[in-house]
Amino acid sequence: MTNDLNQLRARGNLAYLAPKHRKQRKRFLNSVRAYLNRAEPGSLAAMAAQTPATENTVPEQQLPQWLFAFDAASWAAFRALSLLAADPVTTEAARNEAVTHFPDVPLLRATMLESLRLWPTTPLILRDTTESTTWRSGSLAAGTSMVVFAPFFHRDDETLAEAHRFTPKLWLTDRDDTDWPLVPFSGGPGLCPGRNVVLLTASAVLAELLDEHRFSPNNTSEASAEPLNLHNLPGTLSPFSSSFMTRRR
Repeated sequence: MTNDLNQLRARGNLAYLAPKHRKQRKRFLNSVRAYLNRAEPGSLAAMAAQTPATENTVPEQQLPQWLFAFDAASWAAFRALSLLAADPVTTEAARNEAVTHFPDVPLLRATMLESLRLWPTTPLILRDTTESTTWRSGSLAAGTSMVVFAPFFHRDDETLAEAHRFTPKLWLTDRDDTDWPLVPFSGGPGLCPGRNVVLLTASAVLAELLDEHRFSPNNTSEASAEPLNLHNLPGTLSPFSSSFMTRRR
């Protein structure tokens, strides 16, 4: 099933330049349906199978959204670990929280969200305007396609004092969505359907890692070749080249 998913995603990246592979797609969805039919206790498949649905609901079309969200989830989790390794105070607080309140770990969840604010795994959000919109440089008619570049306003230091700092507390208080321009999982009707699954599982993984290991920074930013500075974080951070010093607790 994983091989089918990877191949279908690779083909999908070519959009209309590659022919559709209908047999492989059908085989993949049948594999997903088999997990739903088994509904193993405690699994997400069991939860999906037990959720009330109409005859028009097709749950095997939802689960692939969860599955391919985990490429980005692993990048964000690794970057979150980079941040924690450089911040022993937050790490110790998160470790204590995990010991006493797991699986309720809001600080680790906030660290994941902060990782995605600082380094969005989906930097471009596509939208169509629903009405005529006036900008400083002119007006756009309703129905105009737009590209929203998330890193620009996630790091807008003219309006966000913490723009380039690791500040997980940003995500620990309720916010008015009309005055909150940070959208690590997009927003509105296009909100990522894998949001809560990713935050839950990634936070649980981080809690497990912190329970068993201590991490210290051995990572550098490719942009500056300097140790990670939590008060002036780089604009990019590769999840493939970061590394840590670890020891068992």
